[in-house]
Amino acid sequence: MKSKKTKLFQFFTLADERNDVHTSACAMMRDFMEQMDLQNIKLMLSEIETLSDLDTEAFCSKLEKAFLHMRVSGNTILQSAEGRCNRCHPGVASFTFKGTITPWHMSFLFHVKDDKVVDVHECFGMWSMFPELDSEYLLLLEEPEIQVEDSDWSSDDPPF
Repeated sequence: MKSKKTKLFQFFTLADERNDVHTSACAMMRDFMEQMDLQNIKLMLSEIETLSDLDTEAFCSKLEKAFLHMRVSGNTILQSAEGRCNRCHPGVASFTFKGTITPWHMSFLFHVKDDKVVDVHECFGMWSMFPELDSEYLLLLEEPEIQVEDSDWSSDDPPF
């Protein structure tokens, strides 16, 4: 019995296309990222236990928040450009995804093995085809934790 992911892959590609970087599983993942299609991203990554050193559910949850941020900023679709990792993973399929309305952007590396995306890493130091990228609009999956300190305020005293 074939898995849903295999059926999905065969739906999008022909056997002789699967080794082509533009029609492979990598290209499918790129398309799903551009569409912010979390359902199909989860389907493609369903057999993977960890992504970017996180469990798959945690990674997808962070990605869902990033997509929500993109949509709230007015982006309904993302542009993508092939890039090149300058640090940790040279030679890995690398892409930057940028909003079409608001220039928030994020970059990912897709590790592919045997016609499958086997890992996805967020990349912070990628050279890409978007020279206009502003570091102020870099969207990170890992958001900082908000530290709340104990205070001497009582519920009787308003904060203003």
